[in-house]
Amino acid sequence: MRKIITTIALSITGLAAGIITMHCAYAQTQHSTNIYGTLGLNTIPNARMDETGTIRTQISQLDPYLHGFIGIQIADPLYIGLRQSAEFSSFSNDAKHLYPGIDAKLRLNKESAHTPEIAFGVQSGLGHKRQSGEYLALSKRYKDLDVTGGIGWGRFASAAHIDNPLNAISSHFGKDRPLDGETPTKPQNWLTGQDIGFFAGAEYFTPIKGLSLKADYGGDAYEAEKNAFNFRPAAPWSIGFNYKPWNFLDFGLAAQGTEKIMARLSLQGNIKNWRHQSAKSKSNTPLAPYRTDTETTTLISRDAERDHLHLKNVTADYNIASATIQYNNHNSAPNQLGKALIHMANNAGQYIEALKLSPVVNTLRGPSITFMRRSIESAFAHNNGSTDEIWHTTAFKHDFSGLQKYRINDYNDYDFKGINVTLDNQISLSEEDTSLLRRTSLIVETTGPHHFKYFTSGLGLRLNLSDNIGKLKRTRARRATPIKSDVYDFADRFFAIDTAYIALPHTIMPNLHSNLTMGYLDENFAGLGGEILYRPFDKRYAIGAESWLVKKRDPYTVANLGTRDTSLFSGSLNGWYDIPKADVVFGIKAGRLLAQDVGATATLTKNFKSGATLEAYTSISNQADADLFGGTTHTDHGLRLNIPLGGYKYLKNANIRVTAAPFGKDIAQSVDNPLPLYKATNQFSLSHLAKHWDELNE
Repeated sequence: MRKIITTIALSITGLAAGIITMHCAYAQTQHSTNIYGTLGLNTIPNARMDETGTIRTQISQLDPYLHGFIGIQIADPLYIGLRQSAEFSSFSNDAKHLYPGIDAKLRLNKESAHTPEIAFGVQSGLGHKRQSGEYLALSKRYKDLDVTGGIGWGRFASAAHIDNPLNAISSHFGKDRPLDGETPTKPQNWLTGQDIGFFAGAEYFTPIKGLSLKADYGGDAYEAEKNAFNFRPAAPWSIGFNYKPWNFLDFGLAAQGTEKIMARLSLQGNIKNWRHQSAKSKSNTPLAPYRTDTETTTLISRDAERDHLHLKNVTADYNIASATIQYNNHNSAPNQLGKALIHMANNAGQYIEALKLSPVVNTLRGPSITFMRRSIESAFAHNNGSTDEIWHTTAFKHDFSGLQKYRINDYNDYDFKGINVTLDNQISLSEEDTSLLRRTSLIVETTGPHHFKYFTSGLGLRLNLSDNIGKLKRTRARRATPIKSDVYDFADRFFAIDTAYIALPHTIMPNLHSNLTMGYLDENFAGLGGEILYRPFDKRYAIGAESWLVKKRDPYTVANLGTRDTSLFSGSLNGWYDIPKADVVFGIKAGRLLAQDVGATATLTKNFKSGATLEAYTSISNQADADLFGGTTHTDHGLRLNIPLGGYKYLKNANIRVTAAPFGKDIAQSVDNPLPLYKATNQFSLSHLAKHWDELNE
């Protein structure tokens, strides 16, 4: 076996030497992952980042582990991944142990002509100690060669090259750090340990499209494995290749030392390239090149219906035409505004010079938007203007001030707003007591009608199609009053009522919104609650609060409609901040949670122009969930992805949702609000309008 691996290593080295001597054009960079799933060489990380929106899943093997991985480039400088590492002896046997973890990489400096790319990363930053480590990586490109060097702590330092220099700053960093154990890694363990390790390597991008050669030297001496089962590691160097025949797939093969072979298969895509646009996003009616003599504002609402727009309260007064527009959640606000402007301008006659639209979502109201008609005509009908020029002549202003009475809803009073279908996929790579868990459900939802013109109502049906989470019954105990640890009982029922509620949303005053909701709020809970949100139109922050009084739903009753006796109260203070340039929203929620614990949840959400959303979250609680090994954890974390399918015929109201998170958590849980105000008011915000403004003239 050693001779075979030595031959492979020498062959790869010879291939590299032969290609380097060839006269060729500058090769295209195609950075790829390492054995753990983050961008890197064979066994070490580098400082590189994927394009924002890249989603990657990978399986890889290097004795004694098989790694499964899902990762997301959630923002330009931030990558987050969930990994499950399984210790196994052969593919024919089950894994001996599982070592889940959450990985992250943050870019500290972008490469320039004279400075390298610099990134700080954590591996199993929250997860099992066996795979845990931190690193600082530097990468610099020279023509077709990308060189990386760095220092590491934890697993990356088990070779103990030198003393930990951070010990000079504080004795906290120099304390002894266990490289194994059943207690999870916590942030206070980061950058600690008596020693650090060095790693280095290079990747050569060959003239052959998609092919690169990799070589590296690492600081991982496999000390934990030596102590656990007398493992004999290979030499710390490796040499191999990566080949990417298509954009969505690449694979790699490498020899580590002269004794072991590493193999890796990766699938990736970018949701920015997803075919997402709704079939109804483009107007069926062009803007007429010339104004008509007759003002026919009575036709505006009728014509708008052909574009699936809801315009009400259409009036014309002196030189301004006004209407109220009910936003849908399938297209951006500017896209809907642009279609509405076409119908208003086509029927406004000769003398109307301003077009004003007042947006509404349910009964929530945002600031009115006034457009100059000539700017619209120049850009839409004569191709003699741009959306940027329209922006500079557009005014945003609230039509009201002070406290407002509840407004009667004039929209769809006795009609439904359409059917939304979601294929809900839940997976977990974060379990220590079982392998990959999965659950797939089909959720069909609708909102409306508006009872008595006051209440918004909603109904959701869930079909549980497939799952393997029944194995949790055999491995885990659950609380007397479970929060979500009885998830397998809900999954056992093929048909259930997912949500059924009535709500009373209201804009109290400019930028201040409220909502009261009662009914079956999510799959697990029924009850009532309320939310309040202050979200200034032209600011990046928002603050709010919510509280809920609920009962746990009973999965042994028809359609899960029954409830248990115990009432649970939860409440939290909420905050959001839209980070400039990164186009990522940071959210924080802190308060009393459903297990009557106290905790907080932090989220990072990326909203793409396609309508897709990526969210990474981590929660912490003052209570703990027990695991199979007698340990405890105070945290919950995961990734959520939602992709609209509006670009496909007959699927304009369909979505695919993927959640990668642990199953059956009781701590750090809150009610899944069926009508969250921050989401409902997003189309009102200046940041949303600015981001999608070019869709005004689609």
